[in-house]
Amino acid sequence: MTAAQGHHRDDIEVRLAEPSEFPEVADLLVRAYTSSFHNTDQYIERLRGIASWVPDYQIWVAAERGKILGAVLTPSPGFVAEPDVGEDGQTQPAHPDELEFHMIGVDPAARGRGIAALLVAKTIQVARERGISRIGIHSGPQMTGAHAMYRRLGFVRRPERETFVVDGGQRLLVFTYDIPDSDRPPLESDGPSPALAVNEAPSHDNAIHQDQGEIR
Repeated sequence: MTAAQGHHRDDIEVRLAEPSEFPEVADLLVRAYTSSFHNTDQYIERLRGIASWVPDYQIWVAAERGKILGAVLTPSPGFVAEPDVGEDGQTQPAHPDELEFHMIGVDPAARGRGIAALLVAKTIQVARERGISRIGIHSGPQMTGAHAMYRRLGFVRRPERETFVVDGGQRLLVFTYDIPDSDRPPLESDGPSPALAVNEAPSHDNAIHQDQGEIR
């Protein structure tokens, strides 16, 4: 299976969003990010402008019978983001051996069904298909439910890399996951895994707003 063919589980498919669906994705992310946490008006406008991230990023959606339940962004093939500069003027170093995903969000009405874990599984599949053996995410310190989900899925916190400051002094947390045997087929062919058992809904599927860093 190629990345463009999507990732399936029961009636839920993870696939690339159609341009006509971008407004629906934006509305979903706004609902997800504002249902449990406060976000600035500027950041909410960035969510509403999700279409402007294309073509540098690919927008993946988890859909069930045509209804979008969640979304995540991954860099498009060949795209290399410029180094981010935080509010303190410090440059965030690049990690070319790592695929960083962004803006993973689940509709509040669809939480508890493992949607976020399925989106993470798609990110792993994309990384494997590109020969990348690690994925990573920056996450706001208030996103405790998301942090619990990452740990449940086998991510490791990387405090030595937590130097990026945004949103009025907020220092972002960093989580990474080393993909085992990245030359193997995508995740759905791996069988049960204690680290990434995507058929089990995580108890913290409220992965609402994972990335608050600036994306260029």
